Amino acid sequence: NNALGYLPFRLNRDRRSDQETAIFEFPIAIEDEKPPAMGSRVDAAIALARTVGRYGGTIVVLTHPNELGHKLVFHERFVAAIRDEAWFGSLSDFGRWWAARDAVALDAACARAVCEITVEAPVALRGLPIALPPGCDLIDPPVGVRALPAGALLALADGTHVLRCRRRAEAPS
Repeated sequence: NNALGYLPFRLNRDRRSDQETAIFEFPIAIEDEKPPAMGSRVDAAIALARTVGRYGGTIVVLTHPNELGHKLVFHERFVAAIRDEAWFGSLSDFGRWWAARDAVALDAACARAVCEITVEAPVALRGLPIALPPGCDLIDPPVGVRALPAGALLALADGTHVLRCRRRAEAPS
């Protein structure tokens, strides 16, 4: 995949854009058949994973089990390097999470210095990043919500949740 990026997407019926299917495609980010040998690409793969992780994308590693050697070395080093900053799961796990993410509805309304963001999650969802309106800081984040430099990371039970944020006063120019 040289053009679509690192975010999963829904496939369209008959390859037309007028009707999505319930099937997600997860682009392959790292594959074992591309030269040079996988074991010599560990540092580049770690850098890619960290870059893509900053944007909430996925890193799918395709490895054929036809040989171990350098492929096993790759996996051991790659996993050890990103273990504490990444989430690992099966394609079923990814599919459930992205389907839940796809079902989330967001609405924001701002009045004066305070914005309210309503998040409707039909299915419980953990690790949902959202961008706050520019120049806003969360006010008393509820349990399961962690502030990030440019937004928030949510762990939500199913249902409707309201986040409040305050706009920072602009510095005089």
